[in-house]
Amino acid sequence: MKKFFLSLLKAVLYTLLFIAVQLAVTLGLSFSIALFEELWMYITGDITYISSLYDNLVAVVTVLSCLLTLFILWIVFSVRRKPLSREVRWHKMKQPAAAILGPLECGFGMSILSSFVLMFLPLPDAWYATYDESMAMMLAGDPWLLAAATVLFAPIVEEVIFRGLVYTRLCRGMKAGIAALISAVIFGLVHGTLLHLIYTVPMGLLLCLYYEKYRSLWAPIVFHMSFNLAGTALGYYTVDTLTVTVLLLAIGIYLTVMGFLSMYWYRDAQGMRPARKTAEPIPVQPESETTNMEE
Repeated sequence: MKKFFLSLLKAVLYTLLFIAVQLAVTLGLSFSIALFEELWMYITGDITYISSLYDNLVAVVTVLSCLLTLFILWIVFSVRRKPLSREVRWHKMKQPAAAILGPLECGFGMSILSSFVLMFLPLPDAWYATYDESMAMMLAGDPWLLAAATVLFAPIVEEVIFRGLVYTRLCRGMKAGIAALISAVIFGLVHGTLLHLIYTVPMGLLLCLYYEKYRSLWAPIVFHMSFNLAGTALGYYTVDTLTVTVLLLAIGIYLTVMGFLSMYWYRDAQGMRPARKTAEPIPVQPESETTNMEE
């Protein structure tokens, strides 16, 4: 029981670190922009430039908070004389080109499927309004900065936190399945809205699965990157015809299935799957002994 609560405490602390850094960067950057806005208005009287800063606020906060989080973690583990990369299993996979195929395919496929699931779920309009508002804030800024924030920086840092640290620490005090579920729920809660929670919890479970199956943090990072890339691309495109809808749905199903198959093919090729246990043959008694027993 002591191990259980200790592992849970460590998971909570790492999560709070992630949230605290984001809040600190958000408040600091918002305050700085507000001061700059007053100064800029006093000098030029133009607010166009300031509006562009606010449009990119979410992306800039994401990038800066990710960099600061990694820096803090590097300091913490350096002081403890424990390499961060080893603690989170951030090591190179064998045959990287073949290794990333499974998580890359499954990430794209699951992102497409989750978009359709959210589209047809009979949920309250208020949930969709909150979700659309949060997505509009992200998509309002520069597309390249948004891509850097959501496709590059966020997946790396979130996987370091939620799979490399939260999930692995939970595993030290409980079964892996329970640890995966708790870490997935935490992962979903930090994303804010209830609609985010609906697809981020299953996504968190899949990320734990890929983390375990590939035995490397690179697998969930690639999965997360491809998931966010597909989601960001769909955010800029409105599906307005039945043909395109059916085609995207078919692509999503195909990529998801191929992602799982590629994972098992890779594990077989690398000898990572445990050998199947076969029943031991029943020893045959020598004929002489059988004859004596009959007599």
